[in-house]
Amino acid sequence: MERPPFALNRWQPRDYRAFVAYLRERAAPGYQAFNARIVNDPQCPLLGVRMPVLQACARAVARGDWRGFLALSRDDSHEEGMVAALVAGRASSLPWPEGAPAVEGYIPRVHNWSLCDSFCTACKGLAGQPAYTWSLCQRLVQDGSAPWEKRVGLVLAMTYLLWGDWAPLAVELAAAAPAGEYYVDMARAWLLCTAWPRFPALVEALLAEGRLDDFTHNKTLSKLRDSRLVAPEEKTRLCALRRGKGAGR
Repeated sequence: MERPPFALNRWQPRDYRAFVAYLRERAAPGYQAFNARIVNDPQCPLLGVRMPVLQACARAVARGDWRGFLALSRDDSHEEGMVAALVAGRASSLPWPEGAPAVEGYIPRVHNWSLCDSFCTACKGLAGQPAYTWSLCQRLVQDGSAPWEKRVGLVLAMTYLLWGDWAPLAVELAAAAPAGEYYVDMARAWLLCTAWPRFPALVEALLAEGRLDDFTHNKTLSKLRDSRLVAPEEKTRLCALRRGKGAGR
């Protein structure tokens, strides 16, 4: 793959226009239609640029004036937002806390599950900052004004806090998160299923206590049933916890 020419010493508006033109030149109409159905975000047009191209752009931007890029970046297309998400996430790996403003500054721009999950995966530097990450996840889930902020908090907790003494906090965060938003509740179930292999007793106790809303409860059980990391005898035991028809959405 060609190396995108975006490792710039200083970003100017004309450079950003060239960046958008670069993306448009690499759009594939067939992929655009496919990805639009997957992302399901009618408020933001998709150009149809494949992820390896976007990742290459983010790597190039990160080698140069990435702050200037983020200051100019817009969400006029899904792909523009995705490159910004990847650049902001990479900033988390800078000497701490240099990248924290970029990480937190991007979060309000998240408006679909694809941006959320790609951004969270890119924030690899948060693995070394559990106290900060826990504080950020708490704020996003408990005080976030938008459902996508809550999902970011849950996916970050799932990705970087399911270890040691942080795991019970992450599981409790999922249990106590407000219910009723589809993509938030899906993230809650995803976190609990991801926690199971290392902390099965913690997750099973939560399910047995019946603290979750019907949708998240049954979706968690469904994910555990489909997981190859759950033993057959555990699946049999968990099936008894499933709630009846008509539960959830």
